[in-house]
Amino acid sequence: MLRTIMSLLQNRLIWIVLILGVLIRILYFQKFGIMLFQHDWHGHIELIKYMAENRDIPAIPNKGWEYPQQSLYYIITATLYAVSSSWGFSEQEALYGLGYFSLFCSFIFLIYGYRLLQLLTSSRWVQTVSMTFLALTPSLVYMSARINNDVLVMALSSMALFYTVRSYQHGFQKGFYIALLSVSLLFLTKVSSASIELFLFALLLISYFQVKQSELKLLKKQLFIYGLVGVFLLSMTLWRLYVPLEESFYMVNSTEFPKQTLEVLDSSYFGTFHFYDLITAGQSHVFGEDSVRHSFLTYQYGTMFFGEFDYAFFWNKTEFLPIVMQGMLLFGLLYIMGFIGYLIHFFKEKMVNKILFGVLLINLMLILKFIFSYPSVCNTDFRYFVSSFIIFALVFAQGLYYLSSYYKIIRDVFTMLVVGLVLIELLFFYGLMM
Repeated sequence: MLRTIMSLLQNRLIWIVLILGVLIRILYFQKFGIMLFQHDWHGHIELIKYMAENRDIPAIPNKGWEYPQQSLYYIITATLYAVSSSWGFSEQEALYGLGYFSLFCSFIFLIYGYRLLQLLTSSRWVQTVSMTFLALTPSLVYMSARINNDVLVMALSSMALFYTVRSYQHGFQKGFYIALLSVSLLFLTKVSSASIELFLFALLLISYFQVKQSELKLLKKQLFIYGLVGVFLLSMTLWRLYVPLEESFYMVNSTEFPKQTLEVLDSSYFGTFHFYDLITAGQSHVFGEDSVRHSFLTYQYGTMFFGEFDYAFFWNKTEFLPIVMQGMLLFGLLYIMGFIGYLIHFFKEKMVNKILFGVLLINLMLILKFIFSYPSVCNTDFRYFVSSFIIFALVFAQGLYYLSSYYKIIRDVFTMLVVGLVLIELLFFYGLMM
């Protein structure tokens, strides 16, 4: 009987998770709109309105908080904002309408995330656990109603990874141009997603040294086109971000924010994990407990689930919510186990999965560079891994799969724990939206 239940759960749970992910995003947006759990919303809206009113990209990148950002997201949303305004909608209504674009991007993320996982693993169990992370993790759901360029990064990164892997699996005999288009659009959305551009380049090189002599001509042509497009996009980006008066490239607006400064960046910061303090606090508020926010691993883990926000209002409104959040942090240790399991069994992975892990590491190095340049707590949020969310999901699930491959009972236990995590996450959203 237990084996039958486990089999049904593994075969059906992924569809349940996908449907729940879509429904929760719709309900969340309808309940809270665009203003809850936001990041730098004033800067993003400022740039959207500037481009809508001036029909141009800012010429001086250091004149507005988000002006150095790549322009694709803002071109799309400024166009939508201008059209809504021309139809007689108020400013607030036009901005609210942009939330539907964010919601659409989150659906694209889920669809292409699932399609990518189907290419990367044949295990239904791994696909299900991965989609549980992508569909139901609160901090990822919040993005479905957020006004910033991360929502488009989330959608385009899933598409870019999918089309790149699919084209690679066909020896780049087909699908190369849509892969190139998707990674290029992603780079035009956010510079920090360049690691996925490098992913395409790495797979092109591998294919070049593996294909038959008769297919070399096509690969040479594709590498040449990739190089041309890459140089053009990089040159255009650097030209736009160069500030002649400062004789420098203005890549980002950030600073050390009051009461957030990370004074010490050593082993005590990067090498500690204060789980007891985190679960006691129940959240990872940017102005919360120092033992949580002044520990890189602790804060990454907390913000992976709940972001950097203060839930005091919701705790006062819904008494059981703090316990639910503590339960989620406890059950979420599964993901840490999965990450460790993946590292232990890394040598077993396919080449494409190993290179994907390299993309995640490049993302990590960029985040660390950002932290050392601007050592503030808010700059250590897990959301900066946005282009690697699907890679994290695969790593968590594949690691758990490896750990449970020794005994069938371990797989069954992990399955029940994943189901428990799903139930806790549903209870969390119920409490949040009461």
